[in-house]
Amino acid sequence: MIGIIQSIMITAFLNYGLIDREEIEAYKFGIECYILKIIHFGTYILGAVFLKSLFEFLAFFVSYSLLRKYAGGIHANTRRMCLILSNIIIFFLLVFGQKIEYGIILYFLSIISLVIIMILGPVANPDRKLSLKEKSKFKKNIIYICLIEIIAINIFKECDFLKWMQIGAIVSAVVAIAGKIKYDLVFQNNI
Repeated sequence: MIGIIQSIMITAFLNYGLIDREEIEAYKFGIECYILKIIHFGTYILGAVFLKSLFEFLAFFVSYSLLRKYAGGIHANTRRMCLILSNIIIFFLLVFGQKIEYGIILYFLSIISLVIIMILGPVANPDRKLSLKEKSKFKKNIIYICLIEIIAINIFKECDFLKWMQIGAIVSAVVAIAGKIKYDLVFQNNI
């Protein structure tokens, strides 16, 4: 299915002179990534609607996606596995997150998670090397996002939206730590 959509779009791009033949493979890859992002987000939304947790999902996703974009972390080995694992994780978060009470433990876990993200991020990934300039930019963005979340956590205590943002920060820290272990320790030992 993705191949059919790619072919239709590439043919249209070529017919309208929007791309050159040398760029076809790069555009195929870009189209595939875009379609997979739509599928990912679509399955998340459908799952959240099914669980009657759309608001909670959106609150979690705002925090998680902003932090994940700049902090990085562990990745699945294939796109299919990424889709499967991320949906399973979000399903369990939405089901069991309802049972998490806002309190001092969640507060401290989220603050500690945000500090960990500021220290570790951006986590290197062997598939996407960052230049020094990109690392510096990502680090600044991480610090800004984390500070905004820390301020929000302290201003809007016991707000349900904030609880889900805190869960997003905690999951982001776990993903960053796992990525740091996998990419720094494991790959350094294999060199």
